[in-house]
Amino acid sequence: MPGAIETAIARSTRELSGWSSIEVRVKAQQRDLAHGGAFDILIDTTYIETSKGQRFLERWLTPASGKSPFHRASYCDGRKCANVHFRNMDQQPDKQETVAIQHDFMNEAKFDTTDRHAPLNMHYVGKVAIPDALTSAKHPGSSERLGRPMESFRLGPVKVIMADQLLIYQLDRATGVPLEVAGYLDDAAVSEGRPAWSWRAKSFDEVQSYHIPRHSEQIPYLGSVAGSTTKVVYRQEIEVESIAFDVGRPAATFWPKMQPGVDVIDEIAKTIKKAPGKVASTAPVPTAAVAVAPIRAQAPEAGGWASWLPADGLGVGAAILAVGIVLWVRRR
Repeated sequence: MPGAIETAIARSTRELSGWSSIEVRVKAQQRDLAHGGAFDILIDTTYIETSKGQRFLERWLTPASGKSPFHRASYCDGRKCANVHFRNMDQQPDKQETVAIQHDFMNEAKFDTTDRHAPLNMHYVGKVAIPDALTSAKHPGSSERLGRPMESFRLGPVKVIMADQLLIYQLDRATGVPLEVAGYLDDAAVSEGRPAWSWRAKSFDEVQSYHIPRHSEQIPYLGSVAGSTTKVVYRQEIEVESIAFDVGRPAATFWPKMQPGVDVIDEIAKTIKKAPGKVASTAPVPTAAVAVAPIRAQAPEAGGWASWLPADGLGVGAAILAVGIVLWVRRR
């Protein structure tokens, strides 16, 4: 009879690889609890992935203060990726600045973690899918969330983002879907219940026979090293606004349409070129005009508030975890 680890591997494999494609739009409100709301952010992410390795991600981060939004996009055609940087610092978030052609999607190589938004990123341990990661896991016991029995798995230490972490995954027993995940910096933190960050499902939903928490929350902490108290730095309330499986998309969905004159930096071919076409005016857009624009994240047709982020646009999931980890490490 298969054990808890073998059963979880089989069930999580079905949830991760039973589809030919997944399309999800996630909206999140990130509440800044450490600075009186100065860095509250609205986040809108569209993500598409196929079983052929094709991927598309577009993310808009809009500060609640009304300052100019921050925009990033990344594409992968199954062989190579194109990471699009926009003129965010010039208050022109619709204007492409550079397109970098690389082997890596978004910031995954830089931060050793998957660049999918929660809850999808919780199906990964760093960049490794849960079924593969569980082969080296320990099974400390069982628990319950949302009235559903869960199996607990301990992994690590695993280098994720900026530090080695011990990770505790709580997977739904019936489906292998993560319902709770937490990262710890050492064994003492695990024993004392002092996570550097945590993610928790607040609902458990079924869509086209697959399972996903439509509502969840993610929290990085600033904790006392010697004690068991933790202080919430940010709280990100996450909602899966829409999700669909097995939707056909043309290949053009997974490669950007370069704006005329943009610098195309091909790190694979070792070339730098200008995209062809007539270059439009690059006059700055007034901040007020951008502030009233709605948050957007649109998949391609089937055909400074950001000073706390790195200039290349650190992925949201990595960003809020990095804040908690960096603050904690500095206190040690």
